[in-house]
Amino acid sequence: MHAFLFRRVYPSFTLDVMALEISVAAPVALYVLGWDALATEILYLSLLLATMSQIPKRFIWRYRPFMVHRANQRKRTTTSSFPSRAVACATVYAYILANIIGYASDGSFSLRWWHFVLIAALFIAISFARVNLGVHYPTDCIGGILLGVVVILTGLGIRAADVATCGDCIGGGCYSSPGNPDSEIFASSLNKINFLRFGIVIGLSVIVGVAFIVPPIQFWTKFIRVYGVLLPSLLFRLTFLCPVSTASGAAIAAPINRPWYAWLFAALISATAMTVAAITPAKKAILSFCLFYSILFCVLSAWRLFIL
Repeated sequence: MHAFLFRRVYPSFTLDVMALEISVAAPVALYVLGWDALATEILYLSLLLATMSQIPKRFIWRYRPFMVHRANQRKRTTTSSFPSRAVACATVYAYILANIIGYASDGSFSLRWWHFVLIAALFIAISFARVNLGVHYPTDCIGGILLGVVVILTGLGIRAADVATCGDCIGGGCYSSPGNPDSEIFASSLNKINFLRFGIVIGLSVIVGVAFIVPPIQFWTKFIRVYGVLLPSLLFRLTFLCPVSTASGAAIAAPINRPWYAWLFAALISATAMTVAAITPAKKAILSFCLFYSILFCVLSAWRLFIL
């Protein structure tokens, strides 16, 4: 029994817990709940993690141990062995978990000594599981943690740039000015939106979608499942939570009350988005991406404008 749990359940469990899809679904759920600072932090880290982990997977090939009969096949996967995306996810998720704890305790994101202990513990646990499954070499896992550290450091830089250009949601810098209705974006005053930025973000999203989906790049078969969920959240952030970009400093108001059913809706919209994106046919990927992108952005925007 102990051998079964150790050799079968533990590696599979760690694989599911460290799946990239977890961080992909998180930002939209957190924006629904009104935890905008945390949602933005995870959004940029998820975009970086997805993109930076796929680049070597797409353009650098290394056979997995079971492919060359150096391990028993216990997990079916056909992608490149290097680097270990699961270990990269574990590294970034440890940092995200530490940020969640810090955000809940004192409302700030700052590195603490135990962050490194948590990252090291997850690195050892996930690396052992991946090697035990026969899908990675130890050097793949080392590459994974190095990639995760690069993602975190790059994310710190992007967050600093985002705060400078949009405002920090910690302390209310990304919301409308309290007591000044002229600075608040309502459903009836969408003309306050920075439509130039709005159009640029949509245009870049479509260009990235076309470039990544069609030959010769064909960057990722999971493009819609990953970017189709993350990019609408990015558009929401830059449209409604970026008063610095508008002439009147307009943004939506900070959430005051969080109804109990917000938790249900957050779970529903994130689960539905991931499920629909996963079953979207690849033959009409560009059209599906555009429809999915538009619908998810509209649903998220309507929720924040009318409900929260």
